[in-house]
Amino acid sequence: SQTAGYILDHIRICVVTQESGTSTLPQQQPKPLFGTQAYANLLWAWVTADRADHAAFGTVIRSLIQRQRSLLDDPPPPPARDSRGNMNNVDTRPVPQVWSNSVWAFATAQVYDGHEELLEFLAEMMDRDPDFVDRYKPQELSNTVWAIATLLSNQPTPINPQTQASALVILRQCARSMSRRASEFKTQELSNTIWGLATLGFGLKPLADSGYNNYVVLASQETDSDRELMQVAVDAIVRAAAIQLRRFQSQHLSNLAWALARLVDQNQKSEAVEHVLKGIGMQLCDQKRKATSQDIGMVLW
Repeated sequence: SQTAGYILDHIRICVVTQESGTSTLPQQQPKPLFGTQAYANLLWAWVTADRADHAAFGTVIRSLIQRQRSLLDDPPPPPARDSRGNMNNVDTRPVPQVWSNSVWAFATAQVYDGHEELLEFLAEMMDRDPDFVDRYKPQELSNTVWAIATLLSNQPTPINPQTQASALVILRQCARSMSRRASEFKTQELSNTIWGLATLGFGLKPLADSGYNNYVVLASQETDSDRELMQVAVDAIVRAAAIQLRRFQSQHLSNLAWALARLVDQNQKSEAVEHVLKGIGMQLCDQKRKATSQDIGMVLW
C-alpha cells in the first residue's frame, strides 16, 4: 500500500512539473503529454487512493481541456492504412466517460482549483455537439448531475455568474436526455439525478431560505422554461421509479422523497407523485428493510 502511494505521488510530481513547465518559445503553451482518457484516469486514481492534490487537479484539468479543444479545433489527419488495407477511423469527439469521471473526481475530492473552467468547457461542448449528452450512459449522466450539485452546494465561496450559467446549461441538457431515457436508469441513478436537480433548485425561483439544508438555487434567466423542463424530468423519474421501488435502497428512497418535496408544488402533485410517495412509505414499513433513523426522518420531513 505504501509503495502504491509513493508511485502515485511520484506520478503527480512528474505530471505537475512537466505540464506546468514553461516553453523556450515565447507565447507557446506546453504541449499536453497525455490523451483525454489518461488525464481523466489520473484524476480518478488520485481520488480513489485518497491522494487528491489541489494544484495537481488544476494542472491536469487545464491540460485535459487544452487537449480536447485541440482535437475539436484541429483534428489529426487520418492514419495510414494498416497491413490489411483497413483505415482506422480517429474519433476526436469528446468521450462522456472522460468528462463524467472528471466532474465526479472534483466533487468527491472537494477540489476548487479549475472547477470553473471544467464546468464552462463542459457546457460549451454540450452546446457545440447536440449528440454529446445522448452518448452518456445513464450512470455517467446521473454522476454528472450528482457531482455538479455536490461541488456547488459545498463551494466555500459564492458561485460566480459564469459558473452558474455553465451549470444551468449542463443541467438542462442532462434533464432533456434523462427525460427521454428514464426507463434505462437504475434506482441509484434515478435517485442521484433527482437529488442533484433538487439540491441546485433547478427550475425553482430563489427564496430567502435558499441556503437552508446546504443547497442553492442557481440564478436563471429562463425560469419558466427551466420550471417546465424540471417538471418533465421529475415526471419521467417518478414513472420510472414507481415500477422498481422495491429495488431502491432506503437511503435512495429518502433522497427521492426529499427531492420530490423540494421540487414538486404541494398544490400540484400528480397521481404519479402521490403513488410514489405512498409507495416509499409502504417500503419503509417493511420490517425486513434496513432503514436508518436518518432515512425515516428525512422521509417524514
